[in-house]
Order: sequence, then C-alpha cells, then structure tokens
Amino acid sequence: MSLMTRLRQQLKGIPVIILTARGTLQDRLCGLDAGADDYLVKPFVLAELLARVRALARRSYGFENEAIEIRSLSLHIPTRRVTVNARHVELTASEYALLETLMLRADRVITRRFLEERIFGAKENLSNALDVHMGNLRRKIGDGYVRTVRGVGDERPQDRNDALEAFSKALREGYGGGEDPELSINLIVRKNNEVIFSSDGAPTGIKNTRLGEMQRVQSEGHAWTSRTLKSPHSDVEVTLFTPAGSWNFFIYLNSRGYYIMPLLVCIPFLLFPAWLSIRIAMRPWSKVVNEISLRSPDDLSPLKAVPGHKELRQMVDAINDFLARVRESAERERVFIADAAHELRTPLAAMRINVEALQSWVSSESQRQLLAGIVRSNSRAARLVNQLLLLMHSEARIDTAMEPVPLTSLIQERMAALEPLASGRKIELEFFAEDEIWIAGVRERLMSLIDNLIENAVKYSPEGGRIQVEVRSADNSAQLRVSDRGPGIPVELRERVFDRFFRDPNQLQSGSGLGLAIVKAVAQQHGSSVNLSTSAEGGLLVTVDFPNRTYS
Repeated sequence: MSLMTRLRQQLKGIPVIILTARGTLQDRLCGLDAGADDYLVKPFVLAELLARVRALARRSYGFENEAIEIRSLSLHIPTRRVTVNARHVELTASEYALLETLMLRADRVITRRFLEERIFGAKENLSNALDVHMGNLRRKIGDGYVRTVRGVGDERPQDRNDALEAFSKALREGYGGGEDPELSINLIVRKNNEVIFSSDGAPTGIKNTRLGEMQRVQSEGHAWTSRTLKSPHSDVEVTLFTPAGSWNFFIYLNSRGYYIMPLLVCIPFLLFPAWLSIRIAMRPWSKVVNEISLRSPDDLSPLKAVPGHKELRQMVDAINDFLARVRESAERERVFIADAAHELRTPLAAMRINVEALQSWVSSESQRQLLAGIVRSNSRAARLVNQLLLLMHSEARIDTAMEPVPLTSLIQERMAALEPLASGRKIELEFFAEDEIWIAGVRERLMSLIDNLIENAVKYSPEGGRIQVEVRSADNSAQLRVSDRGPGIPVELRERVFDRFFRDPNQLQSGSGLGLAIVKAVAQQHGSSVNLSTSAEGGLLVTVDFPNRTYS
C-alpha cells in the first residue's frame, strides 16, 4: 500500500489496477483507499482483466477537471454530465461511452470496428447494437454533431489484396492440391456483392444460395463443395471452394501422407497386441461374470472367484458384503413371516373350536348364520396362514440333497387326498400318465406344488366341471400339466400372478394370492419352469417342466 501511495503522489493521472491474491474485504478497501482505480483478486480470467483495462481506458484520458465542448454540446468527464444548450441530457452507460469516444477524437474519422471494440469490447455477433445506440444518441443530443462518412477508414486496397493473396497461397499449400485450381482450394471475397479478391482460376461466376452451409455446385463441368460465411458487421462475404471429385482422398494423402502412411502400416501390428492385452486383462472379470450369470435368483452365497488383482478383489468383496446384507434381510423377513404364521395357527384353531361349540347352543337362525360366517372367515385365515408357512418353506434354500421322487405316484396320492374337496363342488378329477416317472427333488415341497395347482383348479372351476392332470416324459425331462374349465388368466397378467398377494382384479373368488407364488418358488428350487396358457376348454393350463429326469 505504501507503493500505491508513492505512485499516486508522483503520477496522479495514471490508472492503476491492483492484481493480488489477498481478497479479503479489508484488503480491497485499503487498496482502493490508497488510490487504486480497480482491484482484481487472483485467480482471474484474462478476459475479465482485459475488460477492466478497457473500462479504465475509456474513463482515463487526463480530463479530470475539464469538460469537452463542441458548439453547444458539453461533456464533463469527472461527473459524466452531458448538456446541450445548457440542458442536461440523460444517457445510458453505452451511449455515454460512445459520445465520449467520439468527442475525444472529434478531429478524425473513426471506423465502425474501432467503436465496437471500444464500447462493447471483443464481442462477436453484435448485429446492429451500435446502430441502435447511435440512433438513440443522435435523438437525445440532436442532429449536426455526429456525421457518418461511408467508404473511409478501410484498409488500403493493395495491402488488403496482398494479405488475401498470402492467405490464399497458405490455404493451397495446406490443402495439398498444388496451384491447379481444379485440384486445390479456392478463395473468393465479396464486398457489397462485388468480388474484391479471388484465387487464380476460382469459379467466380457461382454463389452459394444458403449462408453457412455446405453446398455442392457446378461450374464449367466441374463439381465443387463450397461454403460461404458473411460478416455480421459488414457486407463482406468469404467463400471457399474445394473439388468435389473422388480424388480428394488422394489429394489429402499427398499432402498429409507422411502422417497417415506410418499409421496405416502400424495398424496391423498394433491391433493384435492390444486385443491380446485386453483379453488377458479381462480374464479375471470373465470368471466373476460367468459365476454370477450361472446363479439362480435365490442363491445369495458369497462369490467363490477370488481374483488376484487388487482392484477386482475390492469389487468382489463389495459384492459379497452386499449379498450378505441381502441374505440377512431376506432371512429375517422369512423367519418373521414364518414365526408370525406359526403363532397365528393356535389362536385360529382355538377360535374355530369355540365357535363350533357355540353353534350347538344357539337357537336363532340369524345367530347361526353369523357363526357360520365366522367359521368361513376362520377357514380362509387358516388357509392363508398355512400358505404363508408353505411359501416361507418353499423360498428357503434346500440344505438337504435331492433324492429321486416317483412323480406319478406322488400325484396320484395327492389327488386322492384332494378328492373330497373336488367332490364337494361336483368336480371330476382325471389323471393321465404312461408309466412311473422319477425326478430329482424334495418330496415335501413337490407335494405343496401339486396341492396348490390342484386346489387352485378346483377353486376356480365351475361346479360340475372337470380337471385334467397329465404327466408326460421326454428324453431328459418330465412335464406336469394341469388344466381346468375356469375363467383363466388374461395374458397381460400371467407374469404378475406369480407375485405374492397379487390377484386378478376381476376375479370374484376369494383367495390370498399366494398359491402360484408357492408353485414358482418350488419350481425354481428344482430348476424347473412354470408356464401359463389357455386350455382346450378355455380355462387355464399350467405347465411345469422338470428338466433333470432320473430313473429308479
């Protein structure tokens, strides 16, 4: 700050900008109080610094205590006050900067480009901003102070042509087509629709119809690709023409061949090592991917692949930690549901016994109907609890080894056990099988699969209907098919009915929505698939494919 004070004592009229890394409020206040005109903290953008320098340059011309007067127009720089015939004129910041620039250079012609740079800085696409401000300024201060002189202030024609000629030569050397205009790039510059420069042999007789876009044009039997750009500040247009023939590629090779040819030669020697390196590097990843892709949805055990790479080992450890958390969460949910369902069985059974005992003591018909409704509700609740237990057991992992199970005999046994349920609704059960078929599985879980399929078929079939159960064998598989004459399941809902507690919204029969979820869980544990389709009678056809067939 002492340096700033001495500088102000010796050079009072010099504008000063402080560039520093000290950016606290106290530092900025001290710098400005010491005499600085502006204060900029590092790091800063160069464009901002240049804008601040231009702003100081516009304000600092050494007229700290003076006014500029031209006839009755007066501009007082320290106060930025403008008067015409002693009348104060309100100007915007851009209008004041424009008037100050013109009055400080009242003895010379100022070009449009100079005014735009001084007023607006290094901006592009200003369009007619200068014209708008100039019009407003003339309207406020009156006519006779600013005069427009056209055609003055441009470059000298010879210097301009020399510069364009050098530019055209550089373009042709870079393009590589030589001096032949039919094989090289051509430059044409127009001003006010008149050609002021053109490369030797350039097709000056053609123009682009769309500015800024690539166009294909024809001239004297030659095809060209051209593009025209127009200056937003003047009527100057620049057009580039390049040959549109198929030899463009060879021209490029001729001019840039020393870059391209070594690369083309080295490509075969680079591709194979790169491919081999990627294959070797991706081999540990492939092992992990293969192990994950071969897993069943309910297999949440840790990954067995232990890669040697540190980065991949961290990813595998993170996956194993995630699987452990998911496994613990699923196990807690399964245990909770199983415990809750198990605890509900006893009070439901006790409630049923008490209600049935109470029925023998009730003489009123309305009371008997009320108690009968309670018994039916108790039956539905007991069935829901039993299905929840079955579902939890079905979704649990199979810890015991699978053993050969006689599928045909097991189906016959379960159909005999469910015969009273079907007889109560006068439904006929039919079974078709060629011989005894054995599959690998867990007998208790296969029983829950068969029971749920047949119970659902009995439940949704009309009274007096028929249910067909069929077992088919193939080379290495067995197929169980259960069909009924019920309402079936719409095609769009056949994937969702396997979700827990989901039921067809249009279904009138009561239910829990767990039967098919149990069937799918058991089928997945046995590596089987379950498909739903329409039966020949218009009802539902459930097909279970057991892929690993065994023989006793």
